[in-house]
Amino acid sequence: MTGVDAADVAITAATLTGTSVSNVTGSGATYTVTVATGNGSGSLRLDLTGNGTVLDGAGNSALTYTGGQSY
Repeated sequence: MTGVDAADVAITAATLTGTSVSNVTGSGATYTVTVATGNGSGSLRLDLTGNGTVLDGAGNSALTYTGGQSY
């Protein structure tokens, strides 16, 4: 994958306030996403926004993905 940055990651967290993606690093198939977990109690999930900037090795745009596990 190429083109992955903080704008490509959305946080889903119904009971937390002030969450944000502060950094995305990595390359290929491995990326580390650093988040500010905000305030409150509960879980969060990271989603891929599929905004057209993330590409696979063949140049295909990644689709939005919201099916991951919440932690």
